[in-house]
Amino acid sequence: MAQKSNVSGRGGEFIENRYGVKIDSSLINVAHTDLYTSYTMYLHRDEQPTHYFENLVIEVTDTAETKAYVMQYFPRTPISQTADESFIFEYYYTMIPIEYEQGSKVTVNDCGDVTVTFCNNGPNGGEGPTHIAGPDCDPNKQWEVTYLVGEGCGGDTDPSDPGPGNNNFPPYPNNPQNGSNPGYPHGGGGAGHGNNTPTNTTITNPLPCYKVQVDCVEVEVMETDPCDELNNMNKEKPYLNVLRGETTSHAEHGYYFDEGIPGATEAELQTQSSLATLNMPTGGTIYGSSHTHPYMQTTNRLPMFAIEDIMWVGKAYFANTKNPRPPMSKFFNTLTVNINGTNYHFAIKVENRGEFLNAYNNKYGNLSTLEKSNLEEELGKEYTKIRRDGGNFKKYVEALYEFLEEKGINGIGVYKANLNSNNDIENWDKLEYNPNNTNNPINEIPCE
Repeated sequence: MAQKSNVSGRGGEFIENRYGVKIDSSLINVAHTDLYTSYTMYLHRDEQPTHYFENLVIEVTDTAETKAYVMQYFPRTPISQTADESFIFEYYYTMIPIEYEQGSKVTVNDCGDVTVTFCNNGPNGGEGPTHIAGPDCDPNKQWEVTYLVGEGCGGDTDPSDPGPGNNNFPPYPNNPQNGSNPGYPHGGGGAGHGNNTPTNTTITNPLPCYKVQVDCVEVEVMETDPCDELNNMNKEKPYLNVLRGETTSHAEHGYYFDEGIPGATEAELQTQSSLATLNMPTGGTIYGSSHTHPYMQTTNRLPMFAIEDIMWVGKAYFANTKNPRPPMSKFFNTLTVNINGTNYHFAIKVENRGEFLNAYNNKYGNLSTLEKSNLEEELGKEYTKIRRDGGNFKKYVEALYEFLEEKGINGIGVYKANLNSNNDIENWDKLEYNPNNTNNPINEIPCE
């Protein structure tokens, strides 16, 4: 369990001089195992980074050499305070082994997994939201979670001087250990679970700036405006134009976009599907997809986004292995369809990451395969009613928003592309839903 301490680790002066950082020892989180004791302290620099913060972790044992690591935490959600002098945020991290003293051995495989202590006691007793355990967490309401994140890591094996472009920190290793806390695990109760802690693990809880006595720079979540992302989709536009020529096909067509590949890759049809649907991959550095639905006048397929189309954005986000992972606002899924003889491009973007992640992890994510299929069928029936009545695109978007609100799937926005005189995508409109405006509940707001 992390706790307050006024203990300072050895080697502090060497680390500060070697790496050009300052160690704040006004608050030290201490964790004990049968094999070692770890000390976690906040690191700061003369010029603080704006998108991550750093901790120093020192592992001391009586039988082996002392180890030291820099933990870099990249918040994916804002950091908010909670009970027991603690906080809540989601993050991914990089773990870098460093020299503790002059001549300390640092090897590429010097990292294990990372164990974090969680807690769910409330501010006034009882249970509260799951959060990273603070020093006053009730021992009966805390538990450990070990993140298994690959093998080995890079280290500070290059004794060269730090570069001025890196804020006086030595060049980053080629293969740092990295991973993420994708969301808060449920469970808890019972003190410690220490016997289940793997032996090759580093026990450390993130220690953000506001917990210590330094001038803090607010760490920003790296999100951007969905409108800006859509209007700047230069790489993707040609492929959306191609898809306009496929909107009367009886099968889906589409592409996926990978940062590591120029242009786009055509998605393949699912070999075991009788509906001629696409198998849209995720993983690596894939960040977006674009597809059609079969022609609505001759099939029973959907003329608007399916639920699985929306959830693909979350799936692609969590499967992305780039370090650091792109902000969620970069991920998208577009749909090109023919409605009443006119081709349209629509896009799904996440507008509220907290609400969307809650829907992705705790609502949709908890459904069985049959329940997901029933959800799609229910939405499809709403679309079918509109098609039979000859409704326009706004009716489909309205039905989608209403359905998502009813099912508690929030945090996403629907956008529509506008074409110029050359029949190319010029810009995008946000399709805002206002249920109080019964005459025109879908308002087209230009992305500027």
